[in-house]
Amino acid sequence: MNNYDYIKPQKTSGGNKKESPHKFIETAVEAMIGAIYLETKDLNEINKLLDSWTKL
Repeated sequence: MNNYDYIKPQKTSGGNKKESPHKFIETAVEAMIGAIYLETKDLNEINKLLDSWTKL
């Protein structure tokens, strides 16, 4: 099992590290982009997708 820091907060020198909901979004977006790349093997498709997201 992977030890992702958003599942269990880790202690840092500055105290407890809070869980971040952004980590879940980041992981989901990364998985989506990876799946699209594995399916198409086309970075142009990824670029089109990211361009469409930035225009929202």
